[in-house]
Amino acid sequence: MQERSPVRPWEIGFVLLVLAVTAGLATVWILNDKGPLLEHSGRSIQDSILLWKRLGAGLSFVPDDYPPLASLVSSAFYVVWGPSRLVALASQFVFLVPYLTGCWWIGRELGGRAGGALMLLAAAGNPWMSLHLHGYYLEVGTTSMVALALALLLASRGGRAPAPTLALGVVAGLGMLSKWSWLLFMGPGLLWPLALAWKAGPKSRRMGGAALACLAFTSLMLLAARQEASHGFPWMPYGLSLLAWLLLGALAARSWRRTGWTPSAGIALSWGMAFLVGAWWYFLSAWELQAKAAGDAGQGVAAWVSLTHLVATLSTCTWAAPAWFALGSLAALRIRELRVPTLLVWSGIALFLGFYAVWQVPPGPRYALPATVLVLAVSFGWLGRFRKASLLVGALLIAVGWLQVASWTLGSRSISGPAGPDLNRSRWLVRLSPPRSSGPPVEATARRVLVELEDSGEGAITAILLPGGRLDPDVLILESILRGRELDIRHILDSDPAPPVRTSLLLVVGEAPSSSPWMDDFRLLERWETADWGAWSLHRRRTPGVRRPS
Repeated sequence: MQERSPVRPWEIGFVLLVLAVTAGLATVWILNDKGPLLEHSGRSIQDSILLWKRLGAGLSFVPDDYPPLASLVSSAFYVVWGPSRLVALASQFVFLVPYLTGCWWIGRELGGRAGGALMLLAAAGNPWMSLHLHGYYLEVGTTSMVALALALLLASRGGRAPAPTLALGVVAGLGMLSKWSWLLFMGPGLLWPLALAWKAGPKSRRMGGAALACLAFTSLMLLAARQEASHGFPWMPYGLSLLAWLLLGALAARSWRRTGWTPSAGIALSWGMAFLVGAWWYFLSAWELQAKAAGDAGQGVAAWVSLTHLVATLSTCTWAAPAWFALGSLAALRIRELRVPTLLVWSGIALFLGFYAVWQVPPGPRYALPATVLVLAVSFGWLGRFRKASLLVGALLIAVGWLQVASWTLGSRSISGPAGPDLNRSRWLVRLSPPRSSGPPVEATARRVLVELEDSGEGAITAILLPGGRLDPDVLILESILRGRELDIRHILDSDPAPPVRTSLLLVVGEAPSSSPWMDDFRLLERWETADWGAWSLHRRRTPGVRRPS
């Protein structure tokens, strides 16, 4: 890695300028866009508002499918400005600070001041971050924590420096509170200090082995906590794990005082701090996570299809990404101090791609967003070592990177084909058109649904998403909660559902086949349709709670 040089005032000014421009472009886009939210954003905003209400009423956290970091950040904004779509989206801008700062420092570690500037420009010109700021996605926070964690890992020289190593433990805990998938991207990197500890001698090996034993013990306690977590917080399993980490931390602190700082002491202390910051939520939600994992696994997406979609998303994180990534990989083979960081980045990308491909989860761009930090690190950090090349590439990143973000943000004329949020093939050149979210009059639809729910006395509606349907109906969740009513949407991804529809209200997204016998139980209330977004139709059961005999 590059020898550290003092941070100049102009570097700080440059980081602040890039941060201001990036946040400004995203703000202009959000303020001027009146279309519906991107898919899944409505449900996530609902979760953040419900958490804010619970905390404001003096209630504690409840088990959930997803960690609460993004909701906690949004809750702080709701305290000042109140809950709304705009406030929820604006709260995500907080994550731009660790994202851009972390990417700048990654480039600085790999290629000095010029490398930091290149990484910063590449991160700011990443269109997928702009897209996800336009919605409300947990991966925005995860991406920022990946950038900050990788920067601290490089700054610690694999756990050799105390301050960044301890800070890495806190960031690791926050990363796990952003989303559990943070571990896929940074897991291999966390093993670097362990490898150094293994080489340092028997005492370091024992300390590293004890840290691994605590990690395994915590995993066993988490499995044992599932049943108890279905009734309340599993105090016994959590307490035993906490005791193990506290004892290990005491031993590591004693070793630090007696023999000085070592990577093995860093592992024990930083992993223990990560446990203190983030493990409580996983013990609280152990039962919910088990159900979530069982529901997500094997949803019918072929492994090669998932892999193709995810790689396609990574290949468009900046202009000509495959070429830059290949050049960076070749440079790492020639520059000795870049080999270990590049190996860790490759491992993180491979682990992420392999997990999602084998797990067969429908591949959306949001899953790949944190991996764009790893791609950019290999692609541009090393170029700072070559002054003339870095100046040319910096100018290119400003011209192409910010042009592509501005074209999405400001609705500039398309320079090439449209870029949808779900890519299915790799391109060398990034599409410069914004993905067009479109849908029905969401406010009118939500108002009609809530009126019908008042009559039925229910709090849920079934949504059947047909192949020709467009826009996830989760956008209705936010509209309903802003009207003071919680709405639960039960999804069915089948035109002929085997399980019967249990609710009195049914929302059909797309055209239902005329030969659907289950539709005989329902009468049409209202239909919304245009050429741009297809058809939505609202139905009520003819006799509430009773199905007609087939």
